[in-house]
Amino acid sequence: MKAFQALVNHRASANSVTQRQASASFTSSHAVAQQALHAAINGSAHLKKTAHIQQVTQRAAVAEPLIQRKGNKHLKRFLNVITLGGRKLYVNHKRAAAAGQNQAVQIPNHVDQPNHTEADFLAAYGKSRYYHNTSEDNLKSIDENGLLNYKDRVNMLGNDVVGMSIRAGGEYAGDEKKGVFMGPKKFMLENNLTSHPVRAFLSAERTTIHHWRKEGVSSQELVLDEKFRGGAVITKDSVYSSHVTAKKLEDMLDENDPKLNSILDAIASHYEGPAPDKDIMKGFMRSAIGGRRLSNAAFDNA
Repeated sequence: MKAFQALVNHRASANSVTQRQASASFTSSHAVAQQALHAAINGSAHLKKTAHIQQVTQRAAVAEPLIQRKGNKHLKRFLNVITLGGRKLYVNHKRAAAAGQNQAVQIPNHVDQPNHTEADFLAAYGKSRYYHNTSEDNLKSIDENGLLNYKDRVNMLGNDVVGMSIRAGGEYAGDEKKGVFMGPKKFMLENNLTSHPVRAFLSAERTTIHHWRKEGVSSQELVLDEKFRGGAVITKDSVYSSHVTAKKLEDMLDENDPKLNSILDAIASHYEGPAPDKDIMKGFMRSAIGGRRLSNAAFDNA
């Protein structure tokens, strides 16, 4: 019986110590809340609300772990009263923050994609694509090595390879040292330069066209041909094989030709906004060929 009484007395003593500690914490919380309220009354209405929330919320944050350990609902109610609702505000804030974090984890990033159309693809294709007409003997070499300027032809092939200038019976022979001769579709058709054409696909940075009198033009960009006016252009830099083809486009699609990715990159650079991925562009290319809105072989639906 004495042992039992001693246990009861020990628990009562422990509870008394805990209550004195909680009471001291509550008294301190109440004092801080009153001070914050007093300071706020002397300031503006906005400062009153801000100071009050900050002070009582901070104090409530200190007392909250004690409440969680004790699990005393009466203690919670008492703290709500003496902190003028600050404890509850603090708890709600923590719960809202946790909910926001969970939501951020659950919802993946989503970027709205533009509505791409075949017409947009064909417009970009048309800006990228140029033609070069050559002799039949040169087709294989050009397809393998690209449209090379005079310096690169000599360095890579060991000799010169005549290109578009063969057409005029030597009239333009030697001019190829200026660079690579090309033309857009309209120019090629008007001048009957369609016997053995290859297609070259240039990125947007390479398709700016300058007058032949302009100085300081980048070697990558295009200059109008002074002798062959009406649309012919020259680029000083070679157009390498990854962007040049003499093949039918459907064959490239069916064979998954590695060049096709480079060609589609060049086309994509001409989109005004984000370009579709390559699979979508391949689908546009195939459907346009099937509908004869795009030439399979160069000029086959002209």
